[in-house]
Amino acid sequence: MTLFDWSNQTYPNWFAAVELDKAFPGFQQAYSFNATTIPELNNTILVEGLPGLNYLVAAQNFSAGKLQSVLSFTKVPTPGIEIALGDGFPSKVWFNGEPCALPNIYPSGSNHNSARMVLGVLLLALTFSTTLGIL
Repeated sequence: MTLFDWSNQTYPNWFAAVELDKAFPGFQQAYSFNATTIPELNNTILVEGLPGLNYLVAAQNFSAGKLQSVLSFTKVPTPGIEIALGDGFPSKVWFNGEPCALPNIYPSGSNHNSARMVLGVLLLALTFSTTLGIL
């Protein structure tokens, strides 16, 4: 889980709530955040920073503030879960009580063409910037 702060506001003592439709029973633990499961509330995990790690800094010099933690899951209580279909991703997320936008497309390790496309765009950008004398 990664939190980015692109705003000019710093968030001390932040919290996030993550609703998981299918993966919730497999949740084990968070490593750099405190995490509490609330199954009665639509399979929600409440997450907050550990003491000393609970301060999300505002964006500075075109760089976002960032905090990260690993949330671990096991597939044993969730047979048939399909990560590539979005089963392991949250259905809703709130940050400090405000709803967050979620992507419509989920990453997939089986899409080999995306790596070629990124490399092609990068090479094209390098060629273009070198031709213009930017580099």
